[in-house]
Amino acid sequence: MSEASLPLPNPDFDSIKQSLKNYLKTQDTLKDYDFDGSVMNVIIDLLSYNTHLNSFWLNMIANESFLQTAQKRSNIVAHAKTMNYIPVSAKCAYTDLYLEYEPENTVSSSIIIPSGTTFLSSSSASSFTFNLLDDTIAVYNEQKNRYVANNARVYEGRLLIHEFTVVSKKGLTDINTTDDATNDGVSVPNLNIDTSLLKVYIDDASDNTEYEEYFLYDNSTLNLDETSRIYFLSEDEFGYPKITFGNGKIGCKPSLGSKIKIIYLISSGPGANGIAVFNQATPVQNAKTTNITALYPSGGGSFGEDSNNIKYNAMLSYEAQGRAVTLSDYEFLTKQVYPNYKSVTVWSGQDNTPPEFGKVFISIQPKDNLILTEFEKKQIIDYIKQRNILTIRPIIVDPDYLYVNLIIDVYLNKNLSNLSTINQDIINAINNYVDGKVAFDTTLEYSRLSSAIDSSNKNILSNTINFILIKNVSKSEYILNFNNSILKGSLNSELFNYNNFNNCKFIDKDGIIQIVTSLQNDSEFIIQPNIGEIDYESGTINFDATKFQNNNSIKIYVKPSSYNLTNSRNGIINISDVKVNLIKN
Repeated sequence: MSEASLPLPNPDFDSIKQSLKNYLKTQDTLKDYDFDGSVMNVIIDLLSYNTHLNSFWLNMIANESFLQTAQKRSNIVAHAKTMNYIPVSAKCAYTDLYLEYEPENTVSSSIIIPSGTTFLSSSSASSFTFNLLDDTIAVYNEQKNRYVANNARVYEGRLLIHEFTVVSKKGLTDINTTDDATNDGVSVPNLNIDTSLLKVYIDDASDNTEYEEYFLYDNSTLNLDETSRIYFLSEDEFGYPKITFGNGKIGCKPSLGSKIKIIYLISSGPGANGIAVFNQATPVQNAKTTNITALYPSGGGSFGEDSNNIKYNAMLSYEAQGRAVTLSDYEFLTKQVYPNYKSVTVWSGQDNTPPEFGKVFISIQPKDNLILTEFEKKQIIDYIKQRNILTIRPIIVDPDYLYVNLIIDVYLNKNLSNLSTINQDIINAINNYVDGKVAFDTTLEYSRLSSAIDSSNKNILSNTINFILIKNVSKSEYILNFNNSILKGSLNSELFNYNNFNNCKFIDKDGIIQIVTSLQNDSEFIIQPNIGEIDYESGTINFDATKFQNNNSIKIYVKPSSYNLTNSRNGIINISDVKVNLIKN
């Protein structure tokens, strides 16, 4: 018999089959067989199929055994859990309301707007319900003859209450999952739950107390014992939030027969963001609603983390170990507490301009708004302060938006008669290119944008692009940093009124900013010969605030001296307008 060994082929079916044939042909007892036209062919097919199937399953098992290669969400979540990372849940959109109520009967010093009061609103797509989760006091205002409530926080979502009874451990077929729970815990059978708003109450069967609230355990919780009313949160294999309790030594363990009440909101995600008009759906006793004003459009709504984000954030979470020391720690914690971000950048105080030691600066670009609300900033700062070094102060800085107008001359084939789709093709190409550039630490490259425009339609011969950079100047914001070198003499502005003169504007006179107005003979009359200076190289414009009298902001236009646009550390390039001129060449 031949001593030939069986080679290790590629794990695909045909390679395995051919390898088996080659091996069998080397055997003396089978060397004369026709492997393609005999019963042996069927046997080889079976062997090949079995080998191929085993190879596939072994490969999948190996992939699912590691966080970075796993594909099933349940396995990704399980690996993340070993790193003490719990995926971020969906978040409910929220806003603060200013409320006024007219007394209907006897006037009292205040009334209570009870938790569970609902407000209705709608967007262009669908309607939404916003809920008051805590009792809010409306104080009587004598001048208005109204009960007034400031900053009433409402959250979007469907408010549900789920009740369970703790039973002994049973087989899966013996447990009614909608009503029963073991003392190990319970899964809440709904997706898109905002777990940050989840409330858990237990009426323990072992005593005569009423429902008592249990609180989520976090890494900062200390001195736990058998009386600590805490619960632990995770995600089960179906993606539902799973609530587990203590074992009687670390955390209180509910006894058999105890009642568990879970109150939660199911979020509509980002669809409920940007809403500012509300109507009250639930009446308030002894009062009539007269005014509902949103202090800012709703925001913060988002869906839960997807698998790719879990993989990325679990590694950062393990590296951070629940504390903020390095810049990447601050970035991760910011993303964890505020998942509705589009991009985040962090830098140390020593790298700031000017340097501010003992500080860490954080800038966040939200998905749905230009900047964060004050409440969101405070929420992030409070979360980080619990985890950072005491001597370091986290500071949140708003993004510095650089608005850009594009004026594009597009040269076309002179024999072209149909121009209907070219303009839209160009706009689509610009949007596709710019979409990834509206973030921190990006560069808008002239050559790549020009190439994208040329490639958008086969009838385009070439193009030229002019960038117009825009910022607003006002009494409160009189130092403008364009973060790009400025072309000398390119400064211009929108028209405004100054010192009883109409139709005034800013101009650049050899680095000195002047205010001028046009006379009837088209000549310019100088009203203010020096109201500021321009640093062409750094792209900084410094106005003299003592001479600036306009209470409104004024748009300033400049042209960059370079072809590529860059942004600052917390700068974001934002295309505000595109003008396309189609020219037959």
